[in-house]
Amino acid sequence: MYGEFPVGQGFADILVEKSTTSLATYEAVIELKYLNKEKAKSANYEKLKDEAIKQMKRYIEDKRLSSRQNLKKYVIIFEGFENFNVFEI
Repeated sequence: MYGEFPVGQGFADILVEKSTTSLATYEAVIELKYLNKEKAKSANYEKLKDEAIKQMKRYIEDKRLSSRQNLKKYVIIFEGFENFNVFEI
């Protein structure tokens, strides 16, 4: 597992990579975002979601990610400490 994995012009928040001895069938790259409760109620949520998806699309163009087989791509947006949404890209 890598935190702040360098890709393209940025850093993916989390990369979960399978080891050579792993029986896992996929790897994952995760982009995390946070909004406090008040900001999550406004249009900021959709704007943040769109930005995170665009970021992820830029990240997976990097050859270190685009060459991986069965790479799952997730954006997770936290709304305060009680709620979160997961989007698979």
